[in-house]
Amino acid sequence: MNFRPIGILFLAVVAAVIVTVFFTPYGGGKVDYETRLAYTAHGLAWGDEGERVSLTTEEQTDLHIALWNDAQMEPLVAEDKTLLQVADGAAELLLDKELEAGEAALLRSMQLRALTLMMDEQLRDKYWWRNKYLLNQYQLKEEYFIDPNYLAIEELMRAWYLAKTDTPYARQCQAAGVPTPASFGKNSGIWDNQGKPNINILDPSDNNMEIWTYVDSNRGACIALPRYGGSTAGIICQNATNGKACFWDNTLEINGRRPNWDTHVIDLKQMEDATTLTQNCTDCHRGNNVFLLAPDDDTWCKLMRSGKQGCGQMNTARIGVNAANFTLEVEGAVNQITVPNTNPAQRMSRYEPLSGTPARTDWVNPAAFATPAGDPTCASQCHTEPSTHSEFRTYVQRAGWPPMSTPSGAGPACAQAPKKCYH
Repeated sequence: MNFRPIGILFLAVVAAVIVTVFFTPYGGGKVDYETRLAYTAHGLAWGDEGERVSLTTEEQTDLHIALWNDAQMEPLVAEDKTLLQVADGAAELLLDKELEAGEAALLRSMQLRALTLMMDEQLRDKYWWRNKYLLNQYQLKEEYFIDPNYLAIEELMRAWYLAKTDTPYARQCQAAGVPTPASFGKNSGIWDNQGKPNINILDPSDNNMEIWTYVDSNRGACIALPRYGGSTAGIICQNATNGKACFWDNTLEINGRRPNWDTHVIDLKQMEDATTLTQNCTDCHRGNNVFLLAPDDDTWCKLMRSGKQGCGQMNTARIGVNAANFTLEVEGAVNQITVPNTNPAQRMSRYEPLSGTPARTDWVNPAAFATPAGDPTCASQCHTEPSTHSEFRTYVQRAGWPPMSTPSGAGPACAQAPKKCYH
């Protein structure tokens, strides 16, 4: 594809006018995506009142177009020749009125990705995750991704990412001793399926979620929670000795697409990770170790106490000789804090999130603000609720998500506050 030296704003405005006239049912009226999509996590969305959001096809298109229109008018803090070529190329292709809805969404999304990468971080956060969420609500045909015109734009984006990758996240995680799988997928041959939990804490009405595990020569574990027919899959890995943890999502960096983990093996280096994710995993994953929000049911029981205290045996078919390295705990005395309300004072280790170099300042695991009073049995293995300043904490409370079951072997104070612990 030959990109003409034409202004990005001109093309964007022309395309926006066409979309408004031909596609927007509200006659160009304001669509409030910030209220309708206030938070997303693991493929689910919530509005600003904490309600679960389920979008109609018409609504998802309206929201995406509104997001796309607004992004055209935002200031760019660092113009980049390659990203401008991507945005101009996508805008030019969007002038084609014969595009299918999913095809147009893919091009809008690519232009949005290019634009937001040139915005400051605060603006980028406004657009990036909403764009990713909305794109993945469309039925995207394989033919869209092999169209020569689209491939020309994607190749430019690929070149930009390769040129900018100077401190690969996977390398940082490996250097810290965090178990780091090369790939993820049902057929990757290196992950074990441990089955389904009794309760999907993210959506109790739908238990279409599996728990997969990985471990290598490092003491620790990786947990993947793939959901929804092969689409969404979040991956978290943690070293048990130093408490360092790493995060990935099965969204491709280049185009925002979610490959189907049920049929594809996804290279971890191609996934979005903690250096680029705009959903801050540490808003909710807080406490002694990173594996949070998991009721202590039969499946988690066998992961934490395989074959002990009435728990079933883990599936270790693929991890073989490394099975003895598997643990979800932080065993080392690292990043310790004094547990509130304990006398004599008890010390508690806490995991440390890795988020690139330099580290992202808001990816943190701060001291607990709510620990069961006077119960070191529980506190030593405690997870804290989402932070007091976190929007997500409000959604959790409003949505009425179920608490953890009472942790096995925990003291009486822990039983009175079961949301805060498991083990």
